[in-house]
Amino acid sequence: MTTAFHLRPFEDGDHLAVRDNRLHLAGADLTALAEEFGTPLFVYSERRIRENARGLLGAFKAHHDHAHVCYASKACANLTVLGIIKEEGLDLEVNSGGEILKAREAGFAPDRMVMNGVSKSRDEIALALSPPIKAINVDSPFELERIAAVASELSVRANVALRGVPGVQGGSTAGIETGSERSKFGMTEAEIERCLELAENNRQSLRVAGLHVHIGSQMTDMGLYATAARYVAERGGSIQARLPGDLRHLNIGGGFPKTYVKYNDQSPEIGYFHTDVRVDDVASTVMPILKDVLGADLEILSEPGRAMMSDTAVCLARVEGQKERDGTRWLYLDTGYSVIPESAQGWYFHMTSVNRAGDEDTERLRVVGPLCDSIDVYYDTEGESKLESLLKAEPSLQQHHDLLRNTLVRTPPMRELQASTVPGDVIAILDTGAYQIELASHYCGRLRPGAVMVRDDGSIRTIRARDTLDDLVQHERII
Repeated sequence: MTTAFHLRPFEDGDHLAVRDNRLHLAGADLTALAEEFGTPLFVYSERRIRENARGLLGAFKAHHDHAHVCYASKACANLTVLGIIKEEGLDLEVNSGGEILKAREAGFAPDRMVMNGVSKSRDEIALALSPPIKAINVDSPFELERIAAVASELSVRANVALRGVPGVQGGSTAGIETGSERSKFGMTEAEIERCLELAENNRQSLRVAGLHVHIGSQMTDMGLYATAARYVAERGGSIQARLPGDLRHLNIGGGFPKTYVKYNDQSPEIGYFHTDVRVDDVASTVMPILKDVLGADLEILSEPGRAMMSDTAVCLARVEGQKERDGTRWLYLDTGYSVIPESAQGWYFHMTSVNRAGDEDTERLRVVGPLCDSIDVYYDTEGESKLESLLKAEPSLQQHHDLLRNTLVRTPPMRELQASTVPGDVIAILDTGAYQIELASHYCGRLRPGAVMVRDDGSIRTIRARDTLDDLVQHERII
């Protein structure tokens, strides 16, 4: 059992570096930013966003001239971020009417948007068809009927992509696994057949412009990507034969893995938080399969979100208190799952002191958040509780303790931090650029955090203002 992942290594070239004992992001002194803007605070790097965008696009275009990267905007739909991504030549994947409006505000043309979602309303479909976007990814025959009806009312032809279920699972937790029939996403063969019949009978309002899959997040098994690619190639060929001239693109989705722990000692707890798989590996696996079967003329789309944004930002938190229990020190941060929501879902984000980043001596501690909720901790309290209850109910299972722990407990119980860390210090929660700011809430009356961007020229700009107390009540009414 791993008690805690090692504190070091946590630096990342000149992107995340220790200078004069203080942590810097893209050259900016994070201690100074915490003092100027307060905590919690997300700090993004424009340079890293651009580097990631170029890396993703280059990885796929190296294998196919007609490759397009559609950034999954749900990972971070901040308008400044969307503007940078647009400048770098990426297209956009949206998931709601709200994300369509933000995409338009950021300057994305309709033919640079694809839309996902399992429960699209008529109003959202109408928005996506006014004018028609590149593709609406269809999740059920019912939805396709709805799209056909709205398209007919608007006198337009909807571009749709059928989202299939390639029948793969593994490589991620159940909550982010999307490629098997046990998930809520996609369509079975029978459902796709029904959609093709609908398309044949509604040629004026429907064009099956694409085929789409998404097998999950943090997928590291290249065999699963190959299986999904063969599924897309085979099914795409049948659509070409059945609906001549309709098919324009194949969409392999996203879920490409990113590293959250910068070393690998092969311990079970590291699991999917460290990977040696890169997006280049994914591209070199899937692109030849698709091109060999379907030729070089079709566009090939991908939808990275986490792979695009996770390492572009850190979240700064302040240590507000401490206590000691059974010889272990506990640190209490001002930042919990209302700011880092995936921490309550078993996700691991590495941490380090900001203002004592270079201190060599370390200590293993419990780290928790401020919310009035027992799961607001930076370890898997539910998994630990289940393990304890199971062993108490059936002591004979003690002989299988390690196996049970590896199955039930997803993250280590402790954090290794600089031993000098005390209340008042600032902690950096690393690799929090994807999803966290989008999921942040007002739970327990907490204000949603602000965000700043370190620009390429080194200047600091606010890209999201911190909530005020007025924001807690502005939409409520007393009756």
